[in-house]
Amino acid sequence: PDLITTASLETVQAFLLLGVYTLPIDTAGLAYTYYGLAIKMAIQNGMHRKHISPTIPQVIVEWRNRLWWTAYSLER
Repeated sequence: PDLITTASLETVQAFLLLGVYTLPIDTAGLAYTYYGLAIKMAIQNGMHRKHISPTIPQVIVEWRNRLWWTAYSLER
């Protein structure tokens, strides 16, 4: 429950990892629920939009982009 209340980059990563972990043992679609939560958290963080800001380091921008496209690819 604590992961859902804090929408951060680590939260998106955690939901993606939970989805990947439960995918082989999944019987009721739990992995896709985690993937959906990861997408929702990523959208809430604004990762689906191009982020151009001179104050944010390029490493963080690249991390956001990679997380978004990973979540998007896995969920589709």
